[in-house]
Amino acid sequence: MRALARLALLLALSGALPALAQEAEEPGPDPGAELALPPDPVLTQLNKRECRKLGKKIVHYTNVAARAEERGDALWEGASVAHVDRLEARWNSLCGHYEDTWSKQVTELLKEAGVLALRYFTFGAY
Repeated sequence: MRALARLALLLALSGALPALAQEAEEPGPDPGAELALPPDPVLTQLNKRECRKLGKKIVHYTNVAARAEERGDALWEGASVAHVDRLEARWNSLCGHYEDTWSKQVTELLKEAGVLALRYFTFGAY
């Protein structure tokens, strides 16, 4: 056993060991190919949180743009629509694979129900 360790040390010092290792080495992936790594769970959770926040902001500023349209303020409406476009572009780049149309539909339904309930309970004042 000791003789084997001495032989390995002698080969490593002489530089013969790396040459032997290069000959036995298998060819690697194509240099132009992209390597796919599994997603990091921590980053995935952070992305999901960020996606939820962006989704809520998009819904909020869409409502703000609708309110600006109701009030006839073109400048406010234009700025809100531009902000929604920027948020949607960011959402598409980060969260396009998380798209959940069901939650969007439920959010719109709850928004409409809230508006109708507000009108009903305030006798149309709001």
